[in-house]
Amino acid sequence: MSAPSEDERQLWCAVIAQAVEDATRVLGPNRRWNTMIINARDWLTKPNRDFAEVCRLAGYEPDRIRAQTTRLIDEVKPGDCLPPPKPKTPRRRRRVVTNQGEQANADC
Repeated sequence: MSAPSEDERQLWCAVIAQAVEDATRVLGPNRRWNTMIINARDWLTKPNRDFAEVCRLAGYEPDRIRAQTTRLIDEVKPGDCLPPPKPKTPRRRRRVVTNQGEQANADC
């Protein structure tokens, strides 16, 4: 396999930089953002082939990047603020008005 061009190397460096930026955000009330943050943290800190390949293409040593990003993530984790789980509420029954103006109950 040939070495990546300088443009390709810069692209893979940007992929790693974006993952680090995402992973070092503080968890908060938005579940979609939290999922992105957690996925970035896992990708950067847990050994996996994709991360190793991206590091190789960027010209970085995966273990070194993993160690550095783990320290950065550990610094922001104390600020994580996970929202409490939403309590389950019973489903409401709604009223349905028929053509004759009669009311009937219907499940949502």
